[in-house]
Amino acid sequence: EMDDLEVQPNIITFSIALSACEKANDHSAAAELFSCLKARGLKPNRITYGSLIAAYARAGKISSVSSYLTEMHCNGIHPDIVTYNVALTAAENQYQVALKILQIMEQNGVKPTRHTLQLAINACYNCSQHDILNELIKSRDSLTI
Repeated sequence: EMDDLEVQPNIITFSIALSACEKANDHSAAAELFSCLKARGLKPNRITYGSLIAAYARAGKISSVSSYLTEMHCNGIHPDIVTYNVALTAAENQYQVALKILQIMEQNGVKPTRHTLQLAINACYNCSQHDILNELIKSRDSLTI
């Protein structure tokens, strides 16, 4: 529609549209929009990637979430705590992926919050990884609010 009105969408327009795709639980439309913004020569930013990752996380597509996190890093865009937390929600039944996300976060200087650790704890609990779960609980409980 914007093209019909001769209005050029910008990165903010695409970020908002990607967020709408996430809320509508339509990761396929999000992927299409993301391809479209790249085809227009626009460079995705942290918010754009975050919205795309949220759409895939909501759909439980952890491999795509991981791929886009990697792509962010390769493009010099550093995910923030919100993006990592969203990625962790997709790993709720894959504790090894959740632990890998925690490791990548810490390697990139992003400190986990209590919420972040709780998401990893949930993944370990769902996968019956009680030893790891107990260590994460200790880490979570040692964080100051």
